[in-house]
Amino acid sequence: MKGYIVNLKEPDKKLYSFDGPCGEDIHLVDPATKKKIEVLFESSKLARNSLHYLPEDKQSDYNSLKVWAQLSRAIEKDDMYQADVAKRVVEDEQRKRRNEGKSLEPQYFKFADDFWYFVKDKQSEVDDIIMQGLTTDQPPSSPQVEKKLPGSNKDEEDEDNVEGIDG
Repeated sequence: MKGYIVNLKEPDKKLYSFDGPCGEDIHLVDPATKKKIEVLFESSKLARNSLHYLPEDKQSDYNSLKVWAQLSRAIEKDDMYQADVAKRVVEDEQRKRRNEGKSLEPQYFKFADDFWYFVKDKQSEVDDIIMQGLTTDQPPSSPQVEKKLPGSNKDEEDEDNVEGIDG
């Protein structure tokens, strides 16, 4: 984060700047000397938010963390080729379901007025699950992508069936 504090009567005059990485302490800095004056915001004193996941046996097969797990893993490994393959597998399955008239409706969010909104009557359901201790701090695992697409194995390229990533 980076910014300036100014006097509104003299907006071109920078009284202080503030600087610091997101999630860490933010310091007031004298713009003339570039020296830290004081801590403006201490992130270390904030309570960390925790993530809650349903146990796998309570999750839908269409849980987005499961559906996109292979893509996420490939991106984490910086393997953009496999990331593209995983993305195409997911998108092909989505198209297939949509063509069969089986599109999914979001359970916890609704789209209105160009924004997604949390469905408030689902809040008590979510709170109950958390309060009952039915959650875990571990994200769901996902089976390996088994479906292979044309050109999805870069070690076995078939010259008659080579398809570009954008193709």
